[in-house]
Amino acid sequence: MPKTPQGFRALLACVAAFILALGGPARAAVMGPIPHELDPVEQQLDHTPPGPVQVLSVEVHRGEDPDQSGCGWDWTEDAELGSVVLRIAPPEDDRTPPERMGYRIERVGGTVPAGLLPDFDVRGLGDVIYLHWEDGGTDEQEPLDFDLTIRAVDLGGNVGPSVGARNVTDPGTGGCATTSPSLAGLLALLAGLLALRRRNPR
Repeated sequence: MPKTPQGFRALLACVAAFILALGGPARAAVMGPIPHELDPVEQQLDHTPPGPVQVLSVEVHRGEDPDQSGCGWDWTEDAELGSVVLRIAPPEDDRTPPERMGYRIERVGGTVPAGLLPDFDVRGLGDVIYLHWEDGGTDEQEPLDFDLTIRAVDLGGNVGPSVGARNVTDPGTGGCATTSPSLAGLLALLAGLLALRRRNPR
């Protein structure tokens, strides 16, 4: 354990980055977006579009150096992937259940990282949509600032309305910095560090 407050803060930042890399929601869905499939029967019967999609929150998780040399970790699995996590309120629809609803995500402004947006309609995992891109093999990422629209697509292929653009921003990262940390992860981190300090008093 570092003996100085400055060393302790550095350890705190590095352990936080490690925990978020392991347990963040973006890592839990690293398989990428799930394609939306239409139902031929519903295509014949359903001609009513779904309602609007409400985007409740947007999280950005940046990639990192696979070697993690700055913090002493050796983390390599999918380390270079960046992720955008969209938490939504599924739309109302007269025939398609929420778990089978599709979503059409389109750029309407700014510059989107290459490979982030699929060229097909996707499905969510519960009320979350995960998007990924190759964010580079270093801990230095450029800022992000772009706008997306999300529209629902039911099993019949009917497309619902958009409620307007949603902005996605991130200032970029360096060293051991991360974006959008989870409260649960930080609480677990602090509890662990406090336990270590009690076992190793100055």
